[in-house]
Amino acid sequence: MELEIRPIEDWDNQYEAWTKPMGRTLGFDLSLELPLIRRQFEIDRALGVFDKGEIVATIHVFSLDMRVPGNVLPMAGVSHVCVQATHRRRGIMTAMMKRVFQDIRDRGEPISGLGASESVIYGRFGYGIGTHRENWTIAREHTAFHPPIESKGQTRYVETGEMRRVFPEVFERTGADRPGWMRRPDYVWDRIASDFDFRRDGCSANYYVVYEEDNNADGYVIYRTIGDTLKVEGLMATSRNAYASLWQFCFGVDLKSSIIAENRPVDDPLMWMLADPRRLQRSVEDAKWLRLMNVPKALSSRCYSQSGSLVIELHDTFCPWNEGCYELAGGPDGAECRRSSKSPELVMTASDLAATYLGGVTFSTLARAGCIEACVPEALGRADAMFSYHLKPWCPMGW
Repeated sequence: MELEIRPIEDWDNQYEAWTKPMGRTLGFDLSLELPLIRRQFEIDRALGVFDKGEIVATIHVFSLDMRVPGNVLPMAGVSHVCVQATHRRRGIMTAMMKRVFQDIRDRGEPISGLGASESVIYGRFGYGIGTHRENWTIAREHTAFHPPIESKGQTRYVETGEMRRVFPEVFERTGADRPGWMRRPDYVWDRIASDFDFRRDGCSANYYVVYEEDNNADGYVIYRTIGDTLKVEGLMATSRNAYASLWQFCFGVDLKSSIIAENRPVDDPLMWMLADPRRLQRSVEDAKWLRLMNVPKALSSRCYSQSGSLVIELHDTFCPWNEGCYELAGGPDGAECRRSSKSPELVMTASDLAATYLGGVTFSTLARAGCIEACVPEALGRADAMFSYHLKPWCPMGW
């Protein structure tokens, strides 16, 4: 019997079976989050691959919104992509991606995003690295600021209920102008509040601290502890005072000799505030991967830092409707992108265009890497200037 890809129709009876391939691959039981996950799922966007009635592979798409320079666009967030070990190397993932991509196209979502468990998987489907993140480690003895910063507000611990009421609004204000930012849906906040033990990775439960100034919440930190280490799970701030005060709080927690933080933006200012910045150990890795599903719509829907035009020849074998040559004319007030018969200035693949879309990497860098062909060398500088943005893309939210 051939494998069959179809939506999960009998959700009440099939959901646990749908989670089993993920549990077998990821090593933990997703059914523990069953009450939350069932509320978050769009049933018609959850697919299973059936072999003689058994679900052996899964994929799901969330309907999300992502901030791009000058706009917020609908985004298809691909997740729960899993093929269990007994069915690998049979073309199942490719078949699932084709099915999902057609659905995304039919819905008119111009971009898609995902978090890649392995970085070698998704380039062949046209995804490029859209955002990066930094992970930090620093010894407490090296956390002094220069010059010292005196807090103008106060920090205080809050319990889960107040966290759930206050933190989402601070989160939204923090990313109001950040490319790659997404509004965190209620179910994600509920998952944070639930603080399941299997997500703690051996650490303590979450601690929640809010920063307030003039009775307004301007920042927060969520942290855990393990031994003599404090682990920052999330620190968001809407002002410099809130930002500095919250880091000073983390650096001052008693009985902790080191602080680690994951998923910080690559343009985070903390290093420049430290008296001994060399002591901040930093590593950079890919974060969210992006894919342009409708190239003219995606390129027309963001603003550009400088006015200019480009003629781009795009190779997109997985989404052939995108294949072709486009002329982009854009600036700070908007843009237009349409198909063109002009000679191309730049030639690239879908994954390379996706990587440049939010301004995370320049066209010139990709050209030096051999990824982009510059038929008109001057066009590289023009593209760099147009696609640049004053903040680097960052997406601190999973889905």
